[in-house]
Parts: sequence; C-alpha cells; structure tokens
Amino acid sequence: MVRLAGRAVVGLLTCTAVLLVVAAFGIVASASAACPPYEVIGARGSGQDAVPAEDNMGPEVQDFYLSLRGLLGAGVVKGYGVQYPAVGAKSVAGAAAFLHLGGSYTDSVREGADDVVQHIQVRRRSGCDSTKFILAGYSQGAQVMGDALRKPGVADSVAAVALFGDPYFNADSWSARGGFDPSLYGIFGPRPEWPTDLYGHVFSYCHWHDVICNMSERHHIWGTNKDVYTRTALGESAPHGTYKIGGDTAAAARDVARALGFTPSPIPYSGPLDIAFVIDSTGSMADEIEEVKKNVTALVGQIAAIDPDYRLALVDYKDEPEEASLYQSRLDLDFSTDVGAFDRELSALEALGGGDEAESVYSGLMTALDRDWRAGAKKIVVQIGDAAAKDPEPITGYTLRTVQMKALSVDPATVDTIQSGEDPEASSSFSAIAAATGGQNVKLPETDLSGLVPAIVDEIRRNTTAPAATLTPPSRIVAGVPVTLSAGASHDVGEPIAGYDWDFDGDGTFDASTADPVASHIYPAPFSGTAVVRVRSASGLSSLATAPVTVIAANGVRPRKPKHLRASLRGKAAIVEWRAGKGALPEWFAIFGPRGRPLARIAITGSQRSFSATIHGLARNHRYRFSVAAGNEGGESKRVGPAVVGPDRHSSSRRSSHDQRHHR
Repeated sequence: MVRLAGRAVVGLLTCTAVLLVVAAFGIVASASAACPPYEVIGARGSGQDAVPAEDNMGPEVQDFYLSLRGLLGAGVVKGYGVQYPAVGAKSVAGAAAFLHLGGSYTDSVREGADDVVQHIQVRRRSGCDSTKFILAGYSQGAQVMGDALRKPGVADSVAAVALFGDPYFNADSWSARGGFDPSLYGIFGPRPEWPTDLYGHVFSYCHWHDVICNMSERHHIWGTNKDVYTRTALGESAPHGTYKIGGDTAAAARDVARALGFTPSPIPYSGPLDIAFVIDSTGSMADEIEEVKKNVTALVGQIAAIDPDYRLALVDYKDEPEEASLYQSRLDLDFSTDVGAFDRELSALEALGGGDEAESVYSGLMTALDRDWRAGAKKIVVQIGDAAAKDPEPITGYTLRTVQMKALSVDPATVDTIQSGEDPEASSSFSAIAAATGGQNVKLPETDLSGLVPAIVDEIRRNTTAPAATLTPPSRIVAGVPVTLSAGASHDVGEPIAGYDWDFDGDGTFDASTADPVASHIYPAPFSGTAVVRVRSASGLSSLATAPVTVIAANGVRPRKPKHLRASLRGKAAIVEWRAGKGALPEWFAIFGPRGRPLARIAITGSQRSFSATIHGLARNHRYRFSVAAGNEGGESKRVGPAVVGPDRHSSSRRSSHDQRHHR
C-alpha cells in the first residue's frame, strides 16, 4: 500500500491487494441438471459471504438475477452462485490500497474465474448444449467475470454480461452505464474493450467517483501515444456503495432482457412536472384563448392524470409598444399548484394589440424560461400562437439562439410549439424553436380549434414518455486530447433508446450520432461552453441533456525532477520522502520499487511541495531500492534516487546518492 502523508491521496497501484482476509464460504450444491434457455452465473463482491438465501451471489447480483427472472420468467432463467473465496480487502476505500500482484486477492479472483469455466463445462457435459450463460458480478466478482471471459471458449457460451463496480471499469467502453465520471477508470485502470461478438450484450455499471470503479485518471503524454493512469484524491471519491438501492441492478436486468430479444414493459415517468404556458394574446388570438379557457378543467384534469406532481405557470406575450401593445410579455402566474389561480389568470387574458404579423414570441419564452424551475423536474414550455417570432426581436434583441441557450441552461427545458393556422412564416419559426430545444411543433387548422387542448395534452404526454436524458462530461478536459462524454445514466421511459446525438460545443448543431451512450471527442483549443446530448427512441421521441465543459490548454513541458529523496524502514513498511523540483508542481508522482518496477502513480492537488509515502507489505531481511519521478501531460521527469533501505537500516535513513553529493 502507498499512503501520501498529510494528504487524502492514494496512488493507483499497478497490482492487487495485500492485507486481505479470506472470507469463509460454503460449498454450494451444483446447479440443477435441467437445461433452461439461460443461466445467470453470479459472483459476489469482496468480503461478501456465500449465503444460500442470496443464491450465493451476494445481494447486488441476486437482485439483478431476480429482476431478470421476473422479466423473462422463472422457467426461462436459472441461477448459479460462483464458488470462490471472495476475500475481503481491509479498507478497500483506500487506506490499505492494493500494492502488488499475487497474494490472496489474486488467488481468489483466479479461483472464481476457474469456477465459472468449470461450471460451464459441467453444464455442457450434462447435455445442456443449448443453454446460454449470463455472467454477472459485483466488485471483485466483476473482475472475476472479466477474467473468465478471456478464458478459451467462454465467450462463445455467453449471451450477456452485467457488471457492477468493476475494478477494471472502462469509461470509454460502449458497455459503460451509470452516472460515472467519464474521465475516471477502475482502480486498476481500464480493461480492453469487450469481444466484438458481445457488442450490445455487456452492461457495466459504475457510480460517480466510486472508489473501486471510478478512481483512476488517464493522462495522455504530450507528443506520444502513451497514456498513464493515476489514483485521484480520496477527498473526491464516493463510497463503493450498493448498486441495488440506486436501481442499477433492475436497469441492467432490463438491458439484458432487451439484448436477449425480450421486450420489458414501459416504466411510466414518475418525477415532478413543471409546465409553463406561453400564449400569444394579440387581437388575432381571441378564438384560441377562448378555446383554452372553456376547457381548462379538462386540461388540468388530464395533466393530473399524467403526473399528479405538477405545477403550472402562465405567460402571455404581445408585441412592442409601436405595434399597439401594452407590453411585450407578462408573467400572469408563476409556478403554482393552485388550479383556481391558473383558471382566473387564464380567464383574465384579453386578445388585444399587435399591429404587424410577427410578434414578440421570444420575450414570452424568455419570461417563462426565467422562472424558478424545480431541480429534477421535467421542464416543459407550451407556446401557442399564430404568428412568427421577430428575429432579432426589437427592444430586447432576443434571437432564436438566445432562447435556445436559455432553455438549455435550465437543465434543460423543452419548448413545444402549437401553431394555429397555416401561415408559412409562423410554421418555419415555430418549427425552428421546437427543434432548437428538443420540442415538437404541431399545426392546427384555424377553422377548427377543437384539437387544441388534446394537442397540448399530447405534447405533455410525449415529454413524459420520451427517454430520460443525462449527460456527464469529463471532470478534466485538455485541448488536443481525446475525451469521453457519457449519457450512460440515461434510461428509457416508454420506448427503448435507439441512439444518441452529440453537440459537443453547444452551437445548436449535432456533431455526431452514436448507438452507444458514450462518445469520444477532441476539443482542438481551450473552450468554455455547454455540451448537449439528444437521447432518442426509434419513433422519434427525444429528450435533451446539457452539461458545462471547460477545456484547458495542453502542457507540453515535462516537470522538473524531484529532489531530496530519503527512505527509512519501519518494520514491514518503508517511509519514502521527497520534495518537488523547482517550477510548477507536477500532476503526479510515480514511485518505483526494486528493479525499477512501478509501484504507484499518485495524483497531486494543492500547493505543498514536500511529500512522503508509506510502502507496506515489505518482507523482513530484504533490501529495497526506491526512486521517484514527477509527471504531467508533457511526460515524466528523470527519477531521483535510488533511496535504499535494508535489514541493517531499521532505524536510520539514507539519502540518495544524488542528494549525498549535493550536500557535501
């Protein structure tokens, strides 16, 4: 283990753990000789006991198995819990981080992978040639399944894979799911991409800054094809929590069911719903306003049937004073659950003013978008009118781009437009507004307004059955270096998700489309703005999600070599101390052990310049040599050292040969 003194930082160790305790586990009876179409092979996580009540899979994997069985049917899928130690690692969260390959943890993973292979072979020998296997694992169990897939013949027998908290989580993979930081990888770095034959059949879930699956940061070495991975500061991490409570196991079951050709039932939207009505109240809109007024009870009742947790707001707009208007836009009712107040304000609207054809549509939309929307609510603006927007709008200067950026900034809000009549300019204007904000434009004949309220309800229902979109950008983006953006926490509500469209710089143009919830992009220069993803179903239902992005310039100058390296032996641990070299602080320090073997790369934050690390798990009566290098995108410096500790130096320290010469 490596611990950086005085800082909540632990290095990514290139190997597996020490200080592991073998958990007791029971011998599980072999699976039934019956041959189901599918069988889940489940592996529990570190320190989890093999409990028959959990099908010997652990709570997370069993929950996935039970959810899948509920979708496919008990006779379609059976389960088997992997027989292996699943040894516990003392303080996996970091204080006793993994030091080197070998030991009980590696032996445990190997036993688990071997048991997966053996179980598949036993099933094949028992005549179950048609049974396909679904591999599922949590934490150490996810590593077991990743290793098992590399065994000869295993991938050919596997129909799908579901992983939770994989220590080798690859944020760039098409399989990545969940609300993870796409700039961070598993504690051991990322595993290679899955076999191409399993494309679309592997689902790997990870949480934001999970200390096992979302802790290693990739640094690209400027001017080369080399990447290195460092452990991030523990202060930025989150616990390696359960994937059952957050719904990941149930989501994975739905993903796997669809991959196997089953169609799970839709999950209705159940979150808050904020709806702002924006109505043209100029003279030509008298009939439309009256139609809404006389049907307000039916309208609100149908909204309540869609989602009882709703709030309504009302805005009306006219035109500038020169066009016989008292105001450009007005807030009539801020968000409220008071249906009576909404009815009164709607009834008070008067269709007056408005001289020329186009109106102050953008003022009305901006007034609505400037409201206090609830966090996490589905945000919908329903705009009703018969005339185009002025672009740019007099007095305010608002443009379509102004409205679009405002809608995106509220996380985002969708503007659905309803046009009364066939005016081509209005049609073009309203369609552009809807397209820019992820909404939809509906046209109604001016001679028959009976479809107005049904159109409003359909627009709201469409928003609540469209996919739920999320977007997570990397926490650190460097110009010229490929980065991954993730929509992995998006999920279907009605229809399955069919694809993702990416606007990397928020300029209103989608730059790429993918079938997977991750996209790679290179920002050519420093930039600060907004990224947008559109998540869509096959029928065209879609939702937008936004996220701020900040791109920094690449650092092509490698840092100065560290100095004043010292090491001392304390029992079975070595204390290594050094100072940063002159100039700017590096982004990491790399610690090397005997024969130059890398032990850790430790991410550095803050401004201190003196550092120390504790190397645990050393053997007595051995001599060890340690050296340290500093690194950033420009590369790694020369190493300072070696500093040597050995059996005759239990209570003393020795400077590196460089420092001894320096101090003479």
